[in-house]
Amino acid sequence: MLARIPAPRPIVFLSDFGLGNEWVGLCHAVMSGISPQCPIVDLSHLVRPLEVGSGALLLADSMPYISEQAVVLAVVDPTVGKDREIAIETGSGRHLVGPDNGLLSLAWDAAGGIRSAVELTSPEIVRRPHSEAFRAPDTLCPAAAALAGGAPIAELGSELDPATLAVVEMAAPEIEPGKITCEVIDFNRFGNVHLNVRPADLAAAGLDGETTDILGVATPRITVPLNPGKNITVIAEVIAMHHLLKWSGVDPAERFNEALIKQMRDKSEISRYLREDHE
Repeated sequence: MLARIPAPRPIVFLSDFGLGNEWVGLCHAVMSGISPQCPIVDLSHLVRPLEVGSGALLLADSMPYISEQAVVLAVVDPTVGKDREIAIETGSGRHLVGPDNGLLSLAWDAAGGIRSAVELTSPEIVRRPHSEAFRAPDTLCPAAAALAGGAPIAELGSELDPATLAVVEMAAPEIEPGKITCEVIDFNRFGNVHLNVRPADLAAAGLDGETTDILGVATPRITVPLNPGKNITVIAEVIAMHHLLKWSGVDPAERFNEALIKQMRDKSEISRYLREDHE
């Protein structure tokens, strides 16, 4: 009887590498060379450079959308090679691969906790880095590709005690009845503000039932006080609306320019009329 060949698993790839260099492409090339049957999904490569907390949050918030069969490769590594490189098997069945600097910690919590963990030390998997400043293609990528291709996590290296793994500690909001004092974690290009507030915090403060109607949708209502100064939310809203209009095929700047030219022409006609001697 022929042994059953494991189905190819997707590799979901997150990093702070950006898009203006060859780094993402090199990682793709390595993983495709090892497990060409496994699709690679680029979750994001625009995590703020070296910001482990931002990457950890993005990864955790993405977990509900990522297949339980997936291998998640995450690389945001300010100290490049100083931390252990690890692989995690989560309670949900997903595998996480990345540096042991807390980047994976919120994701493994969101994926059912840690079932097992190893340090990437196997010479059969991990290659000698061509560059200590860019280790991912020689260490993390081969490990992720091996897992996606069906290799057991135990073949990647030595077992680790989960209690020794680094975790990201996020600031907790201050919760009072009817009030939450929180921090802004992120601010995206659409004007959305990401706070360190979770649904359980809203329930604890008694704010989870307060909604406002937006286009017929009951949306949770949260009041965020602003300090004196520039009204950044209004500025962001204008920018976001401008982007949305352009995406819809409307160029607000072009429309404004046309209206301004028309008004100038109209005024010119009025001035000419007034200069002439009309009986």
